[in-house]
Amino acid sequence: MGLQGPVLSGHKTLVAEKLAEEVAERRVKGEAKKEKHLVFRFSLYLLIYFVILACICMLHIYSYIHISKCHYIYAVTWEFVVLGGREGA
Repeated sequence: MGLQGPVLSGHKTLVAEKLAEEVAERRVKGEAKKEKHLVFRFSLYLLIYFVILACICMLHIYSYIHISKCHYIYAVTWEFVVLGGREGA
């Protein structure tokens, strides 16, 4: 039994070192996975932001065109109805 003591304790040390390496590798992989997830989430939020911004811009452009068209129709109608056509122009 005296001969097996140092061998077993050496084996336990190697097993403990191996387990410590595996834990460290898992920790590194876990941190990399978290970082990848954060980058993906940030990219998704950025994409959503730009889609919303594009929708807002399109609404502003549509509103401007619609208002311009309505003012033009109003002006033309006013000219024909009230002023009697384009004869005075």
